[in-house]
Amino acid sequence: MKLEKYLKHCYETVPYYKDLFENYGVNIDNPDVEEELRKLPPLKKDRIITHTKEFLSNKYVPEKLIREYTSGSTGEPATIYKSYLDKVASGKALWKFRESEYGIKSSDFYVRFHMAAVNDKDEAIAQRVIFRENSLSFSLIHLNDEDITEYYKLLKEYKVKWIFGAPSAILLIAQYMEKNNLPPLEDLIYIEVSGEFQTEAARKKLEEVFCCKVGDLYGLREVYGVALSCAQGKLHVINENVLATIVDDDGNEVEDGIEGNLLITSLNNSAMPFIKYVSGDRAIMKRNYECGCGRCGNILKLNSGRVTDYVQLEDNKIINACVFYLAVGEMNIIYKNLITQFQVVEEDSE
Repeated sequence: MKLEKYLKHCYETVPYYKDLFENYGVNIDNPDVEEELRKLPPLKKDRIITHTKEFLSNKYVPEKLIREYTSGSTGEPATIYKSYLDKVASGKALWKFRESEYGIKSSDFYVRFHMAAVNDKDEAIAQRVIFRENSLSFSLIHLNDEDITEYYKLLKEYKVKWIFGAPSAILLIAQYMEKNNLPPLEDLIYIEVSGEFQTEAARKKLEEVFCCKVGDLYGLREVYGVALSCAQGKLHVINENVLATIVDDDGNEVEDGIEGNLLITSLNNSAMPFIKYVSGDRAIMKRNYECGCGRCGNILKLNSGRVTDYVQLEDNKIINACVFYLAVGEMNIIYKNLITQFQVVEEDSE
């Protein structure tokens, strides 16, 4: 059983979990693994920030791991370590779902979005379009009509099969197409949104304008892909990647259909495992749900999510709010991480 092996790996190689399991009397040899998990308290982000090294498995050399950072949208960002093999394993589970449900493959040409690129001097540059072997990446900072005109032409020229990105960014392209009476993209068969809470109205608008299926990927930087929606609109938990549980404010599991706090246990993060991690989102879960898509498993309904806003300048140009994150990142390079948190306040809307 994958979960049982994973817990043994955590106990034997991760200092934090060895102490935690012993303090809470967790028996890693108990066949009822989920019963043992119920003994453990939820894991909050601030614990990871203050004790990062204690979460690293001693089977890995930190310098050889992939290092990523959480957004810090709800406070100070955390440093996350991942191995290449873990990323591959997680990706396989997602691609298995995408191919069976939406008919796309990892080799299909696609478009994604970026905040900034890094040049050979390790300087951030706001490049409008980045060309790669089987993909294009569009800038989130360049989303005015002139930019989107170019994006639309590239989408047609490269016969893009699918688009991945925040729904707010893709909706701007959809609105531009509607405003200019542009036809749908003939080769586009799938759009996958992620990173923000997507409303049902937004999903329908994307399907209407682009004339293709729209999936919703729910994921966390900390634990890879958590759930992906099918064509029926149901958000299926990727069981190969995570164990999802819903708890009340006291940390007790709730019954199916009851809203609570979403906790995630990673199953592919061997380098830096997370057990009962507090996602920051509230959700409802139904276990062993027989979906119209033919799958039977756990599904989620998110009742809150992360939203990215846009900023309108004095000349009416629109830029993505991530420009503030980029600016702070540049300041921290110069001043050695002087800024740990920041807030943007609108003082006047006129």
